[in-house]
Amino acid sequence: IFISEIALGKLLIVDKIKQAKFAKSIFPKQEVNLNVNLKYKDEMLQISVNLSHNDEICAKYSIITKFKQ
Repeated sequence: IFISEIALGKLLIVDKIKQAKFAKSIFPKQEVNLNVNLKYKDEMLQISVNLSHNDEICAKYSIITKFKQ
């Protein structure tokens, strides 16, 4: 969420966790690739995130947020 708040310049509130899957541990000093996809829908924002290491998915999740007024 923090990265999305920085990109948008707005505060977000988590409304719902739509999906969360943790497949592999991530250890300190490991290089991790982060792919973030933002999708607007009905005044809400869906944030989908994939974390990978050496092309292996470590975690993926999708949350629905609202903009803080």
